[in-house]
Amino acid sequence: MRLLAPLLLVSLLLSLDAHAYVDPGTGSVLLQILLGGFAGLALFGKLFWRRVTELFGRKPLPPPAAAPAPSDSRDVKNDR
Repeated sequence: MRLLAPLLLVSLLLSLDAHAYVDPGTGSVLLQILLGGFAGLALFGKLFWRRVTELFGRKPLPPPAAAPAPSDSRDVKNDR
């Protein structure tokens, strides 16, 4: 992998004219790929934020307190 990236970069920089047609939709596809990547990173961050913060030494947030159970006593005025 270390050899592949510089080799690819050199081949792209030293390539000759391609005389190829680039469709106008190509920019749209590239934009969709870029935005999809950002959305994927955001979702990954949201799902694994606690693990990421633990990895860097931050204390995790305490779990939320349980809501009290509703009582079974009924109000006499509203009971018909």
